[in-house]
Amino acid sequence: MKKLLFVTVAFISMVSLNGCASLYMSEAIPVKEDYSDLLPPLTPIMDTQSLENVFGIATTNSSGSSYSTHHLIGQTGMSFNNGYSSSTTYRDPAIHDLTTYFEKDATTNICQQYGTRKGYITCQVVNGYSIVRIGMRWIGAYPLFGIPYLLGMPSKKAQSSLMVKIDIYDKSQNLVGSYTSDFHYDKRYVALYYGYSAGNAKHKTALEAFKACMKDVKAKIRADYDRLNKELY
Repeated sequence: MKKLLFVTVAFISMVSLNGCASLYMSEAIPVKEDYSDLLPPLTPIMDTQSLENVFGIATTNSSGSSYSTHHLIGQTGMSFNNGYSSSTTYRDPAIHDLTTYFEKDATTNICQQYGTRKGYITCQVVNGYSIVRIGMRWIGAYPLFGIPYLLGMPSKKAQSSLMVKIDIYDKSQNLVGSYTSDFHYDKRYVALYYGYSAGNAKHKTALEAFKACMKDVKAKIRADYDRLNKELY
């Protein structure tokens, strides 16, 4: 009986991690908005360190070795140490996608894409988090043999909340505008039939929260368009 319970729980737990919803590459590409008053061309720069502070990076040492050689030079014995190591760094895919989204959104919906650059537009994540919570997963996994998962009960919940700041500089690197979004939040479930996988759910919430932040900031930039345009030219 215990063996059957263990096998059932393990099977249902693995199945419950695979939702049917998909995350498409096109979601990381901003849509051209119906707005004609764009700022002059600017160079977009994302503060990737601020993204890493939220989404994190991990470095795993994979191999390494060291050795030493000894030589007698005159009456002096000398030792030379040598070694090497290699490591692999893993970055959350959201870091790349949010950077790409900002750069494309800036040159599509904030400033003109072509022409002589009149300055810079930078993006920094001021604060935020991105996590996957297990929640009450054990209720479906143990006492009820995982059956609620087969009925569509979520096994996990991904959540992201972000606040971003956009700064605009002229070609002499003088700050001419600074705009901070409100906090924006998004959540997605890991579940059968309608949910995402754990990785895609977290990725999706990060992207949607970031899009909401950009929408917020773009409205503030457009309200200040006349002044910014004059400062940059």
